[in-house]
Amino acid sequence: MAKFKVQLFGGQSIIQSYEFDENLLVDGTLHFMSFNDYSREWATFILANRQNKNATNIHDYDVVYGPIANDKVGAQIRNVIEQNINMETFLERLKYMKGITFQYFFGSHSNAEAPMSTIDYMNECTIRDLVLMLMEERGLSLHEALDTVYNSETYAKLTDPATGLYFQSPVYIYSYLNREFATGKM
Repeated sequence: MAKFKVQLFGGQSIIQSYEFDENLLVDGTLHFMSFNDYSREWATFILANRQNKNATNIHDYDVVYGPIANDKVGAQIRNVIEQNINMETFLERLKYMKGITFQYFFGSHSNAEAPMSTIDYMNECTIRDLVLMLMEERGLSLHEALDTVYNSETYAKLTDPATGLYFQSPVYIYSYLNREFATGKM
């Protein structure tokens, strides 16, 4: 992914490495949820999190493990949220997703005192990607790209935790920014 991002946006690839003792998941130290495949339970959990309009998590798990809701899966989730398809159709389409990648979510209910820190970090990463995409695709300077993002309605929606937009991929959010750029409205 780091090499792909460099090819797409330029810059330097950086890979961060973390060590985690998985024994903490089974010894009761951490409140843990695991999804071993796409399932109705996984879909319900993901949809509930994507539709959460609050800055705090809807669950109290310290760690959640399961399939990534990548851009392709995210598009299907959006179809369910927008009621273009029902849950059964969504689950059927998941059967045809190739190459499931799994991820860990590390979050702690005890961090509820500062819920915005995670959202702020997610937003900063997304803003960085949006700026890079504007520079690459529209030929904007860094200053122009930053002005475009920070003065957009898309930015206002992204930084409003009630919209839940911060959970979406940068590519998805860029489609909103592109639409706003072209039409003058989101």
